[in-house]
Amino acid sequence: MPLLPARKRPRAGRTVRPPGGAAHGGFGTMTRTAALLAAVAMMPSIPAASAEEAAPKPWSDAAEVSIVTTSGNAENTNLSIGNKFVYKWGEATDLTIDAGALRTETTSFLYDVDPDDTSRAVVVGKTRTVTSERFYADGKYRRTIRDGFLWYVGAGWERNEFAGIDRRFYGSGGLGYRIFKDERHSLAFELGATYTDETYTDADPKGRSQADYAGARGFLGYERKLSKTSRFSSQIEVLESLDNTSDLRANWLSSVTASLTSRLALKVSYNVLYDAEPAFRKVPVPVSSNPAGSASYELDEIDTILSVSLVVNF
Repeated sequence: MPLLPARKRPRAGRTVRPPGGAAHGGFGTMTRTAALLAAVAMMPSIPAASAEEAAPKPWSDAAEVSIVTTSGNAENTNLSIGNKFVYKWGEATDLTIDAGALRTETTSFLYDVDPDDTSRAVVVGKTRTVTSERFYADGKYRRTIRDGFLWYVGAGWERNEFAGIDRRFYGSGGLGYRIFKDERHSLAFELGATYTDETYTDADPKGRSQADYAGARGFLGYERKLSKTSRFSSQIEVLESLDNTSDLRANWLSSVTASLTSRLALKVSYNVLYDAEPAFRKVPVPVSSNPAGSASYELDEIDTILSVSLVVNF
């Protein structure tokens, strides 16, 4: 009977492969390789996801509020609020919606003789009166044509009883040009046509309490970055009635804004409103001067508003 050849022992450290299959160690290596390939395949998507998260949003919104109150020997309340919303479709198109309100209340004291001491007076009542009030809202859509040229359309509403305006609706459209725009500053102007429909709080001496007319519009706006956290802006809008060319109105607004945090800022603004032919108000006069007890008073041509506001950016 022949002897069977002796089976060789495997050397130390060498893996014994089971019959008909790969070694268990090879299966682990394949698993690690597959995981590594999957991780490498996912790597290009990671920067893309980060880029999507860091992409700037197409809209911005800034709300501002200013309030001043006094009490004691004088009681007054002054409240001013505003909001500016801007939506951009790329660099060529934008929509701006601006709204605001201003209200001032003043308290007057009523006095009488102190019944316990007739040489002294005491407060017997208070009368709270609104001495200033203005509301407005307008929107403008602009689209760049080419090389800085643009066209725009806009519409708005205003109520300013203390300027003699019960309500004013207006629409405008025209062309504009960005003279320059870079990271430091920008300058642009607009020329166009307007249509205005307004109602007055009181009739003028000729009995007119309403007017509607076509007009011309000119606008110039400048913005400048003062530092990393502050900026300056100034704009002037001139409106002229084509029915009466002496009826000229202008609105000049300048402001300086300084950022306090990424969302909060402090804003100082100065607004001048000019009307060459202001509205009229009925004011009381002595009956001895006018049996009706009232007369038409032409209001001032210029109104100014100086405000310091806290701005919240969203």
